[in-house]
Amino acid sequence: MKQYIYRNGYEEKKGNVYAVAFDVFLKYSVQIFDNDQWIDAESVAQVSSVLQALPSKRWWDMDGRILYSSKDLVVFLHQEELFLAIARDPMGLHELMSMSAVRPFSWNEIPHIYRMVVDQAALVQQWPELSPNPEANAVQPNYWMMESWSESDKNGHSLFDKYPQISRLQALPSTDMTLCASFTLQIDKQIPLWHLHGLLKSKGSIRRFQKFMLKAISDLLIEKIHTNGSVYLPYIGTFTLRGTRLCFSSARLLSDRIKGKKASPKRLQNGRAYGGERSPGLSPILWTHKEKVSKRRSFVRGMLAHAPDYYKNIAVANMVFQAFSDALIFRLCSGVSVTIKNIGTLRPNGAKVSFRKSKCFPLPKEH
Repeated sequence: MKQYIYRNGYEEKKGNVYAVAFDVFLKYSVQIFDNDQWIDAESVAQVSSVLQALPSKRWWDMDGRILYSSKDLVVFLHQEELFLAIARDPMGLHELMSMSAVRPFSWNEIPHIYRMVVDQAALVQQWPELSPNPEANAVQPNYWMMESWSESDKNGHSLFDKYPQISRLQALPSTDMTLCASFTLQIDKQIPLWHLHGLLKSKGSIRRFQKFMLKAISDLLIEKIHTNGSVYLPYIGTFTLRGTRLCFSSARLLSDRIKGKKASPKRLQNGRAYGGERSPGLSPILWTHKEKVSKRRSFVRGMLAHAPDYYKNIAVANMVFQAFSDALIFRLCSGVSVTIKNIGTLRPNGAKVSFRKSKCFPLPKEH
């Protein structure tokens, strides 16, 4: 296939007609070097012919778009536009992920995509082999799947009318909580499952994730106490080991709520009466790549080290911690004691919180 020398206003490149056309598609001002002069790429018949095969789509039209990634680019493309990106480097790395998926697949693992690209990019003479992967076309377990809003609850009320804030798996706001029979049920209520469908609902997968993450909180607390002698549990307080005694001092947020001091209007507007993040299931994408994070986010990272490999999902961990802290502070403010497994029991005592170590708390070996 003919190779062109071209430039896009930022760098000079060499590539086939699809590489040239792709830069034009990306709205660069592209010129081709031909007969000792630079000419507009779209004036070249072969480039113009390739561009005419593209569908007429607007940038805001997200229906049917796929997340495409290569060595040099990550972008949302419609299926009919994929051939342009892939054919510019047929033997290179090209991965695709649908809007509802949780992991990408190589383009040649998806039969219908492979055939469409090969048919559209007819000028390419060498392609990688088709290598179908059944998982690429399967419904992937997705923590943010939801049911149709037309579904009604057992009393016939529309779920959309009853819970308009629900659009994905999340920790519910803490501004309108009601007391449940136990701490575990209180946490469950903060992570509702009525809008889920598919594998996660039928197999109870999210509750298993939740179970392992709650255990990870206790395990992380024990590890930090053994290693450092004390540990800060975000929003709740600090546990300190003195000899064989495990002591507790309340965090300022917990002390304020126990004393009846309300959260700021901004926090209440965000649905977080007891601190935390507005959308804990979505926020990790903004901070997981950073070295310096808040104490809360650092604690959530630590939780993953105590979860089985299959359940190491930082978005779920962040959401479970939010539900855990909301449920714990709410119950204490409601005059109900709370037991953290293998750590101890927190009890509201007037304007303070008292603590009693669990008999199951493992003391360091030197004790």
